[in-house]
Amino acid sequence: MLRIGIVALYSGSSGKKSYYNQQEVGMAKGFAQYGYECFVFYPDGINASEELEKVNDKVTVVHCPGKQIGVHGEFDWNLLKKYSVDIVQSNTDTQLFAHDCIEFCEKNGISVYHYIGTTKSDSDNCFKRWIMNILCRRNISVLKEHKCFAKTNAVADELKQLGVDSEVVPVGLDLDCIPDIAENKEQAREFLKLPQDKKILLFVGRIDEYKRPLEFLKIVKSLNDNYYAVMIGSGKLNDKLQQSIDNDNLSSKLCWIKSVPNQDIHMYYKASDYFINLNDHEIFGMSILEAMYQGITVIAVEAPGPNTIIEHGKNGYLVEDLDEIKLLVNRCVTCEAKATQSRVLEYFCWATTVKKIINWIQS
Repeated sequence: MLRIGIVALYSGSSGKKSYYNQQEVGMAKGFAQYGYECFVFYPDGINASEELEKVNDKVTVVHCPGKQIGVHGEFDWNLLKKYSVDIVQSNTDTQLFAHDCIEFCEKNGISVYHYIGTTKSDSDNCFKRWIMNILCRRNISVLKEHKCFAKTNAVADELKQLGVDSEVVPVGLDLDCIPDIAENKEQAREFLKLPQDKKILLFVGRIDEYKRPLEFLKIVKSLNDNYYAVMIGSGKLNDKLQQSIDNDNLSSKLCWIKSVPNQDIHMYYKASDYFINLNDHEIFGMSILEAMYQGITVIAVEAPGPNTIIEHGKNGYLVEDLDEIKLLVNRCVTCEAKATQSRVLEYFCWATTVKKIINWIQS
């Protein structure tokens, strides 16, 4: 059977060792369930040494030494030959070195397909966004030469406008990463010392502009004392966030935690009534899947990821603005926990989502 190499050229935090929810590893485990042997390649910087991390008998993570420019990484492409990779999944997106990897595969008879999460940069920095979009256009030029899979319907539509045909293969949830936690909401709240008699809103994400944490505070401020909020995350807006909490006297209505272990993240999901996602450029939204799996109602601003995951009114809610969120919360509108969890289990687990790619490989 063919060996699959998943090349992850993003060298930010989600590619580091011990990161609990690496999408590429979850995907590799999905392939493994169908008998495929997978190698996941992560660039770890020029001073790193080559190191193997055995996930199971069919999945191996290869931590590779190599050059890094910001969050863009590369490694010695000959490692693909060393581990006898037959077909490479290139997570192309906006990555600087993707073109070089693809060129190496073409010269060495290694088949390639692309897995695309975005066709453009959503950076707040205008210059950075301009540079990244140039890289995107460069990468788009090679997408037409290979099979492409898109993470969302929106990306598939964008690729089509650029002359690239693709199939939608959504990101999946790695159930192995989900710890055993409290059986019900009351137990979770008791463990976390959260109020039992209030509706709890949860925000999980970086405290950066694109996640709109200050907008979340506006929602909290508008609610009465029957509501309580939890924020989990840290980022560039930490000082502004704390200042807003102090100025609006929200400390009695809100708990802000800058970092928690994975075990407790899922406990907070279980303890909450609503998960709020305000990023209107959300590429996918792993936290949305995790929250839905734990049975809480997700309210998300419309964006490519949430629009792919959520069926409005059935297993979550899609909104255009903050006023709609306030309205839904004030009315205590919720979805059944079974509906939110079954949506994830049926459509957004890796063993399910990789089937389209396997069908293409087999054909």
